[in-house]
Amino acid sequence: MKNGCRIRVSQVISPNPRNSSKVTTAEYSYSYALGPDPDKDWLLRYDYVPDEPAKNPEYRYPVAHVHFNGVSEAYDRLDQAEHKPLHKMHCPTERITVEDFIEHLIIEFDALTGEKRTAALAFLAQSRRGFHEQKRTRRPPYDVPEQKA
Repeated sequence: MKNGCRIRVSQVISPNPRNSSKVTTAEYSYSYALGPDPDKDWLLRYDYVPDEPAKNPEYRYPVAHVHFNGVSEAYDRLDQAEHKPLHKMHCPTERITVEDFIEHLIIEFDALTGEKRTAALAFLAQSRRGFHEQKRTRRPPYDVPEQKA
């Protein structure tokens, strides 16, 4: 980005189990860093790990969550802070689209776009609408059709 910040987008994509001509996001991590090293300079990181509870029975966190790598004197005063640093807290969120993440970068950090800002935001909004429309009309995997007697 033009302000010297970095972004990291990591997605694991799998074949869609209900439609082999499509793919589905198996997990993601979207983060932005305020310096050259995204591993230590990150400010926010959005994670989505839906298979983690099945892989790790000890996993107790929301599968969609955000981490904040910052300082809070109020948090540091809590006994919790001694056992769990702020950057390790899993704050629940809904699953977000990559369009949500990019739009946030454009609006909050004035990220450069390949076209006019308004056109880029309109494109992201249209793409996000498609995602939400598919999500609304898609049948959950646990929903089985009724059997006729």
